[in-house]
Amino acid sequence: METSTTTQIQKTLAQLRRRILPDLTLILFLALLPLVMFHQQTLGGRTLLPTENLYQHLPHSAYRQVVQAPDIPHNHLLSDMVLQNYQWKFFIREQLAQGEIPLWNPHQFAGIPFLAAGQHSALYPLSLVYYALPLASAYGWFIVLNLWLAGWFMAGFMRGLGINRAGAGLSGTVYQLSGFMIASAVFPMMVAAAVWMPLILWMIENILRRRGLWLFSGTAIPWVIIGGAALGCSILAGHIELTLYTLLIAAWYAGFRLLWQFVGHRRQTGRFPIRRAAAALMWLTLMLILGLALAAIQLIPLYELAANNWRAERSSLETVLGFAHPARDFLQFLLPSFYGSPAHHSYVDVFSWERITDLHNAAGESIHFIDWGIKNYVEGALYVGILPLALSLYAALALFRRRGASAAYTPYIILFGLLSLLALSFMFGAPSYALLYRLPGINQLNSPFRWVFALTLAMAALAGIGAPAGHVGFANDQPAPIRQICVNELFPAGVAADGRRLIAVDAQCLRGSLKTGVIKAAAVIGQPAIVPIVLVDHESARHDRAVFPDGHRLVDIYFLPRGQGNVQVMMRDDVFDVQQVKKRGIQHGEIAAVVIPFVGREERRYAVVIQSMLRLKRAHNGDIAGWDN
Repeated sequence: METSTTTQIQKTLAQLRRRILPDLTLILFLALLPLVMFHQQTLGGRTLLPTENLYQHLPHSAYRQVVQAPDIPHNHLLSDMVLQNYQWKFFIREQLAQGEIPLWNPHQFAGIPFLAAGQHSALYPLSLVYYALPLASAYGWFIVLNLWLAGWFMAGFMRGLGINRAGAGLSGTVYQLSGFMIASAVFPMMVAAAVWMPLILWMIENILRRRGLWLFSGTAIPWVIIGGAALGCSILAGHIELTLYTLLIAAWYAGFRLLWQFVGHRRQTGRFPIRRAAAALMWLTLMLILGLALAAIQLIPLYELAANNWRAERSSLETVLGFAHPARDFLQFLLPSFYGSPAHHSYVDVFSWERITDLHNAAGESIHFIDWGIKNYVEGALYVGILPLALSLYAALALFRRRGASAAYTPYIILFGLLSLLALSFMFGAPSYALLYRLPGINQLNSPFRWVFALTLAMAALAGIGAPAGHVGFANDQPAPIRQICVNELFPAGVAADGRRLIAVDAQCLRGSLKTGVIKAAAVIGQPAIVPIVLVDHESARHDRAVFPDGHRLVDIYFLPRGQGNVQVMMRDDVFDVQQVKKRGIQHGEIAAVVIPFVGREERRYAVVIQSMLRLKRAHNGDIAGWDN
C-alpha cells in the first residue's frame, strides 16, 4: 500500500513538472533578457543615472574638474533623468522621511503643485523600489522589474489567444526589448505606463471568451479585478499621454472583438447575440470604472491641474503634425542608428581603418557626436527588429491563405494589422491624425511620434502569430482548455444504420492545423454549428490520469461556460468516450465525440472533436466528403 502511494505521488509530481516546467522556463527566459541588458546597472555596481550630465550645467559645472567629470557627456539626451526625475525622487524621499506628503514643491518659482502632476510616479506601486533601495541602484532595478512585467504580460496575452510558448516567448521578447521600451528608460514613467497594456488586453479577451477561473467559472469578476488593477497601475505610473493611448487601444480591441463575435454568431445561428454582447459590455465597463476609481487619487488632481495649465488649447493641428516623423525615418525600422546616435563620438574610416574623433558637420562646424537625423534618438526609436517585421508580414499574408490554424487568427491579424496602419499614419503625420486630434485632451499632446507604442504592441503580437512554430501549441501544449481552432460548416452526409450521421470537416483546415497525415473517418451524432478541436496524445492518454472502476481512464476535463458543468474525455481499450458531467450527475447522450486517427512520422495522435447537443441551433445541408492527404 505504501509503495502504491509513493508511486502515485511520484506520478503526480512528474505530471506537475511536465505542466509547470515549460511555463517556468518561459518566465525565466523573459526575466533573464532584461537582466543581462542592464546587468551593470543592477548587479555590476553602476547606476543608470547619467551623473556626468549634471556637471554640464551651472552651478554644478564649476565643480567639473573637482569630480573629474568629462567635458562632453557620453549621452546628452539622458540629462532629463538626472536633472528632473532624480530630483523628483529625492524630494519624495525627503518629504516622506520628514513625515510629510509631497503635495507642494516650494523649490521652483514661488512653489508649484507636486503630487497632482503625477509624472513623479509617487503613487505607482512599483515605485517602492525607489523608497527601499539607494537611488543610484533603484533606477536600474525599476526598469528591469517593469521590463520583466512587460515580457510576462505580453507572453501571457499571446498564450490567451492560443499561441504556443515559442510564439508567446517571441512576442514577449519583442515587446520588452523593443526600441521604444529601451530608449524610454530615460523616462521611467513611460516604461511603467506601457507595461500594463498587454495585461489589459488579456483580461478583455478573457471577458469576451467568457473564461472561468477556479471557483469563478460562471463569472468575469476575476478578469474585471485584474484588468481594473492593471489600468489603475498604468494611470498611477504617471504618463497621462500613454494612459490616453492605452484607453484608445483597449477600446479599439474590445470594439473590434465584440463586432467580430457579433457578426460571427449571427452567421452561425441566424440570431443576434444581444444578451451576450450586453453582458460583455457591462463587464468591460465595470473594469474601466474600477481602474479609474483605483487611480482617482492621482487622476482627479491631475485633471484639475491640466485644465488650468498653460498648454490647454495651445496647439493647432498643423503645429502638432510638425512634430511627426518625416518619411525618411522609415529607414530606422531597419537601421536604428542610420542617422547616428548621441552616444557616437567617433567613427572608423573604412578606407584607412583609423578611428576619427575630430568631427565636423556638412557646414564644416565642429560637433561632438554623430546625429544628423531630424528627430532626437529617444523620440525616433522605431526599431522592433528585422525578424519581427518579417514575421508580422508573414502573418498578414496568412489572410490570403485562410486555411489551417492561420484561419483561426484572422480576427487578430486584421485587428493588429489595422492598428499598425493607424499608428503609422499618426506617427508620420497623415491626415488621419485629425480624427484623433478632435478627442478631448489630445490637442495638448505634441507628440504624435509616440504612437510607436501602439505599433510596437501590434508588431509584437503579429510576430508571435506569424512565427512558424506559433500554432503548434494546439498539438503540443495539451492538456489545456478547449480552443476553437477551426470553425467549419458541417454537412449531413447520410445516416448510418445505428442512427449516426456522417459529416464533412474541412480537411484543409485540419491538415493546416495539425500538420499530420491522413484523415481516416469521421462520425458524430447531430449537426453542431461550431466544433472545438482538442488534441490528446494517445500514449499519455493510455497511462495518465485517474482510473475508474469500469476501466475508463480520465484523459482530461474541460469546463463548459455558464455553469453547464464540465466535459470528461475518457478512454477504455484505445476507444475514447466523452461524457458531460452536470451538477446532478452524468447525463449520457448529450455529448458526442469523433475519434480521427492520424498517422504521423513520429507519433500517433487522436483528434477528439467535442460538441454539445445542448448548443444545437440549426442543421446544415451539404454533400458527403471523404479525403486523402
